[in-house]
Amino acid sequence: MQVLVLLSQARGAVISRDELIERCWGGRIVGENAINRVISRIRQLASELGLDCFLLETITKVGYRMVVTAEAQPSAVKDLYPPWPLAERKPPAAPAPASNRERGYGTRETTRRRFIGAGTALAGLGAAGAWFWSTRRAHQPDPRALEFHRRGQIAQRQGVAEQVRQAIAFFRQATEIDPLYADAWGGLALSYRHILEGFAEGNLESLPGLIESSAQRALALDPDNADARVALAMIDPNFRNWERIERDLIRIERDHPDHWFVQGQLGIARYETGRWRDGLPHTERQLEIEPFIPIPHVNRARALWSLGRLHEAEAVLDQAVARWPGNFLPWGLKYTFLLSNRRAPAAAAFVMNPEVRPENLRPEGVEARVVLARAVERGDPADVAASLADQRAMSAFVDSAPITAPVFLLLGRADLALLTVERYFLGSAASEIGPAVPPPSRYERRYTLFLFMPNMAPLWTTPRFAALLNRIGLEGYWRATRTVPDYRQAG
Repeated sequence: MQVLVLLSQARGAVISRDELIERCWGGRIVGENAINRVISRIRQLASELGLDCFLLETITKVGYRMVVTAEAQPSAVKDLYPPWPLAERKPPAAPAPASNRERGYGTRETTRRRFIGAGTALAGLGAAGAWFWSTRRAHQPDPRALEFHRRGQIAQRQGVAEQVRQAIAFFRQATEIDPLYADAWGGLALSYRHILEGFAEGNLESLPGLIESSAQRALALDPDNADARVALAMIDPNFRNWERIERDLIRIERDHPDHWFVQGQLGIARYETGRWRDGLPHTERQLEIEPFIPIPHVNRARALWSLGRLHEAEAVLDQAVARWPGNFLPWGLKYTFLLSNRRAPAAAAFVMNPEVRPENLRPEGVEARVVLARAVERGDPADVAASLADQRAMSAFVDSAPITAPVFLLLGRADLALLTVERYFLGSAASEIGPAVPPPSRYERRYTLFLFMPNMAPLWTTPRFAALLNRIGLEGYWRATRTVPDYRQAG
C-alpha cells in the first residue's frame, strides 16, 4: 500500500527504485525480488478489481510511474491526500497513532470499503496523469484505446486460443479508436505472432504479413516498441533459427529488461537447444514480472524436472494445477511427470479427479490415459497393445510427436520413438506410425525442447539420435555458439 500511495501521489512522475526503497522500506537493503513482487501485486490488483483507473508503467533502467486512465475527480484526491508538490516530494507528516478500528481495519467490511475508497480516489488523478502524459509524449492516447489495450494485454497473456482471439479483437478496437497509439499496434503484432505459434487457428501464409504490417505501424510511431520488435524477431520459428533469434532477443532485452515476453522467450530459446540451466533464470524473471500466466509455470516445471529438481518441479505443477484447474497445459505435464517417474497409480488417480481435469477431455481420453498408466505399471500385454494402438492413431497428426515419442519409450518401443521424431523434424514416407508427410515449411513450428527432457533419455546415446541432431542443425548451433546441452554436461 505504501508503494501504491507513493506512485499515486507522484502525479504521473517517475519514481526510481532507490526512492521506493528509501520511502517504503525505510532505506533498508532489499533485493530486486521484493520490489518486483510488490509491483506485480499492484498490477494484478488493478486488473482484478476492475477499477479502470490506472496502469503501472516500467520505465526501463529508471523506475515506475502510474498512468491514470479514468476521468478526473480532483475533489476525491484532495480529500484523501494532502497537496504534495513534485519539486519537494516530501511525505505528509505522520498522523498520531490510532487503533486498528479507528484506522478502518476493525472488520473485513471496513477494510474492503477503505480499499475501494482508495481506488475511487485514485481515479481522481486523471487530470494530472493526462497532463503528464501529454508533456512527456507527442501523442496522448485516447482513454478508450488505453482501456482496450489494457484488456488486450490481459487476454493475450493467458496463452489459450479463445483469449488470443479476444486479445486481437481488443487491440484492433484500440487502433481503430486511436490509430496513433503505438502500443496498441505492437500488442496486435504480438498477438498475431501467438497465432503463428499455434495458440489459435490461422493461415500460415497470411500471418507474417499481418505481423509485419502491425509491427511496422508501431515502430513508425515508437521506434523502440518492445512488442513490435519481438514480434518481428520471431516471425520465423526457433527451429533452425536458434542462433539468430537468441541474438535478437538479447538485443531487445538490453533495452527492455522488464518485458515479460522477452524474458520468457529467452528462456525458451535456451530450452530449445537443451540448455535448461541457462534458460531457467529467464523464466523465473518472467514470473517475477507476471506471476499470473500459466505457460511460464509449465516451462519452469519442465526446466526443474530436466535439471533433476523433482520435488521443486512437482510443487510448481501442483500450484499451477490448483491455480488454473482445467487448463490442459499444467494438467497434461503433471500426468506426464507422474507417469514418467514411475508413479503410474498416482497418474491414474490424477486423471480420474474431475475437479482439476480439463472439461473438454472426453471420457475415451480419460480411459486411454488410465489404460496407459496401467500398462506402464504392470506391463499387461493387452494394455500395452491398446496403448500402442492409441499412440499410433495420434501419430497420424505429425504435431503430436512431442507427446507420442516419450510414450513409445515408456512402452519399450524406442524404434517407434525414433521414427516419430525423424518424421516430425524431417518428413517421411508412409510408415507404421502414420502417412507420408513433407518436411516442415518455413513458418511451420517444430519444437526441440522435448528432445532434452528426462523421459527422452533412452534415445540420447543412440547413433540415430546423434544423426538427427546433426541433420536438423543443432550440432552446428552448439559449435557456433560454443555451448553444450545439459544432458551432455551431466554425462
